[in-house]
Amino acid sequence: MSVWGFAFFVMQFLYAIGRVVPAPAFTAMDAHPMAVWGYFWYFLFLCWGISLGFAAIIESRR
Repeated sequence: MSVWGFAFFVMQFLYAIGRVVPAPAFTAMDAHPMAVWGYFWYFLFLCWGISLGFAAIIESRR
């Protein structure tokens, strides 16, 4: 989960600096106002993955 969330933010960064060009089929979808929700959901994936990792580490030490 955390890798998926982290990868989204890496791709958004690469897109912002011009290193990645989106496919023409996804250009309209990325420009849609609802695309902002991607930041919210992928941030949650990142947090959930990190918290699950910490929970696994804490449980394994018991």
